[in-house]
Amino acid sequence: EKMRAEYDVILIDTAPYGLFQDAAIIAPMCDGAIYVTGKRHSSISFLRVQKPDCPVAGIILNMWEGS
Repeated sequence: EKMRAEYDVILIDTAPYGLFQDAAIIAPMCDGAIYVTGKRHSSISFLRVQKPDCPVAGIILNMWEGS
């Protein structure tokens, strides 16, 4: 709460969700989560595990081979 009063936006980087507990522990303190995933490393089904106390605010898809 102290940081919320001081800053407009706070970004917290954690280890990948599911591999370590960091993200699950921090999630209740966050307003939303931005997932970064690789094209061939994840499926959209991981969004089904989102917690109601930390909604998905966005997804960044990296390693994209566009045309």
